Amino acid sequence: MVVQRRSEYARMVPWLRAWGKKILSRTSPDSEHFRYLSHVPQLATWKRYHREEYPTFDSRYELYDYVSRTFLAEIANYYLEFGVFNGDSIRYWSEIQTHTDWRFVGFELSRACLRNGEI
Repeated sequence: MVVQRRSEYARMVPWLRAWGKKILSRTSPDSEHFRYLSHVPQLATWKRYHREEYPTFDSRYELYDYVSRTFLAEIANYYLEFGVFNGDSIRYWSEIQTHTDWRFVGFELSRACLRNGEI
């Protein structure tokens, strides 16, 4: 009896999987969000196996520090930021860059700016 249940279950699993995919494909729109979610487990596995080769960061500020130290320490450059919002990122970059020839330019275009005539 137990063997029969397992064989029935084994036959049902592929059918259920195919049925579920068919229902999802007909009811949900083509979505980048679904595509992103489908790749999360693969990314987690990749990160686990490549932890030593490629650094990961807990915050964007740790990433900024790493990029600044590793690639931009002695280079004068322009930093252009589109979509400044509150200015947190551009402010942080301007504080961590020690080279005096760096130039920082931020752009923000929002409906509030248009209403207030700030553009």
